[in-house]
Amino acid sequence: MVYFVVTENCNLKCKHCYLSAGPEKKDTTISLSDFRKVIDHLPKFSLDLCLSGGEIFTIKNQLYEFLDYVRQNNQQRDNNRELRVILQTNGYWATSQKKIEKIFSELKEFNLSKLEIASNDIWHENQGLNIDKKSNILRSIWRDYFSKEILQIRGGSDKPFPMGRAKRLVSLSDFFKRSYCGYDLLNLSISNSGICIDTKGDVFTCCFKAFQLDGNLVNEPLEDIINRAQKTPRYIGLHKHGIKGLALADGWNEKKLEELISKKGECGFCFQEYHPEGPSKS
Repeated sequence: MVYFVVTENCNLKCKHCYLSAGPEKKDTTISLSDFRKVIDHLPKFSLDLCLSGGEIFTIKNQLYEFLDYVRQNNQQRDNNRELRVILQTNGYWATSQKKIEKIFSELKEFNLSKLEIASNDIWHENQGLNIDKKSNILRSIWRDYFSKEILQIRGGSDKPFPMGRAKRLVSLSDFFKRSYCGYDLLNLSISNSGICIDTKGDVFTCCFKAFQLDGNLVNEPLEDIINRAQKTPRYIGLHKHGIKGLALADGWNEKKLEELISKKGECGFCFQEYHPEGPSKS
């Protein structure tokens, strides 16, 4: 999986947003030129490419240019090595049957792998967005335009990550004890593994930007960046054993490390010690 944040612009300003996305971030969208370079620098094997934000439909014209270029890129690949495109949206545009039909008719030509409406939660509801009320009509209209059941409607956690705007909302004690994250840099074709690309083309091992790899996808192929990373002890540890492996490579005492992870969970320990916005960095 390659998770690509193409913009931090958003129509909403939710309290839980770890990107602090909002209407004031209109200038954060990656340029079409840089987007093309990123796509050209992705591996030539089949993988999932999730385009997200922010809210991608606030930049609809650019989004369609992005999708058109991915389609062109796929035409140059073997059929079994295509980029499977996932769009992640908050679904704010689903205000009427006519508008839903318009979006779906426009998306049909891009051969999506999945449309994910990720807003069915309390934070988006507080901004006036309630996808629950529209889920039946969304699914009904979807079936009129697409043969595959590739529409997913899901919500987020009621305990967001204490980053970005959510730092004012969530205590660290609520954040600790989260689940383990995978850092399998060598198997991007596996859906539960992958990397994150930000709007500048920088590469991270998770969507919360905990670990930045050396290199930029605008300038060089992803395989070169990963090959360089996997030769370093830190990322060998991260790849094989997750946050524990990275911490041991950095010289942590194993007993002390086990105590901290037992108390805070791997995600809590990772955020506190490694994330640039973690408390030990403030």
